[in-house]
Amino acid sequence: MKDQVETQLYQTEGFADLERQFTEIIQHVRADTAVRQNFVKALRLAMEPVRAEVERTAPYDEENPRCPSRPFHMRDSVKLIARLPIEKDMKTGYGNENVIAVAVVSVKRSAVSLAMEYGTSRIGARKFMRKALQTQAENAIKIFKDQLSIMLPAYMAKINKRRGK
Repeated sequence: MKDQVETQLYQTEGFADLERQFTEIIQHVRADTAVRQNFVKALRLAMEPVRAEVERTAPYDEENPRCPSRPFHMRDSVKLIARLPIEKDMKTGYGNENVIAVAVVSVKRSAVSLAMEYGTSRIGARKFMRKALQTQAENAIKIFKDQLSIMLPAYMAKINKRRGK
């Protein structure tokens, strides 16, 4: 029941207009170029609040500050990557043939980061990454939508200017 409630939080509107704009764009430029220059950029901007929240909430060991043997903490390794999907994305179960761009917020993969996020037999999970995505999901969707509504018409105007229209 909880999953049903959560999926109803997000409304999908405007896809027909988005598809029309993108179809018009790819008549004049390669689809992967248009995706990279619009969707990937918009995803990167949209996921920035998630990256910031992960960095803010990542476990930090205040009793053991940085030193030569511990030059960084987990929050120092948070990174955001936005890109076109690769073969590996399709094998994870999260990707499919409809995915045109991917954004990933991650921390350095280690036994410590995995234990913090998922827990162990002795320590409970501290879901800092999943919680960051949950708390920032609506904000990320809004930013993505807003960015695309600005980027796609501007991109089409740029194409038309090059074509002399």
